[in-house]
Amino acid sequence: ISANSDSDMYLTELQNLIDQGVTGFILDPDVTIYPAITKLLSNYPDVKWMSQMAPPRDGESGEGIPIGGDMIHPYVGFDNYDAGAQVTRRLIEWKEENLPDVPWDEVAFLAMNFSTSPQLAERVTASEDIWKEVTGSMDNFFVADGVSSSLNLQGGIDIAGPIISTNSQYKHWLVNGLLDDYAQAVASIL
Repeated sequence: ISANSDSDMYLTELQNLIDQGVTGFILDPDVTIYPAITKLLSNYPDVKWMSQMAPPRDGESGEGIPIGGDMIHPYVGFDNYDAGAQVTRRLIEWKEENLPDVPWDEVAFLAMNFSTSPQLAERVTASEDIWKEVTGSMDNFFVADGVSSSLNLQGGIDIAGPIISTNSQYKHWLVNGLLDDYAQAVASIL
């Protein structure tokens, strides 16, 4: 089903399907409504469900709590922090193999982000951690957040373009593109 990015409609459609006798779901809603989903589904213990792309979290935040909050239902899926760490490590390996004589302070890192999506933001947090660990500095680490734009090619151009153009002192850029459209956007800019 599609709720056209309308969380209220999503919950209504979920209830309608339960009322029609559906007893199993693979869900991929806006992650902010997982608490409402678990509340709804707690009334139907025979209904089984699993999230698809993002882990179901409670939305709480604070010291020592993962981005998006604590898990509220079993989940099998991506380890988003590890995905960001792996991308960053591979980019660093590429630089060391192909540009060994270029000092780290002459290389910029751009992490594309969509901060309202906890699973995507975890990838950026990993990039920040690995970059700081390897280079010792965050002065040449930049984040382009698409929350004010769109998750598409033009959105990526809109958020990355100003960062790259105002930091022309860097000839070399490493980029955690986050998703295909954003990676293509940055490639077109560079």
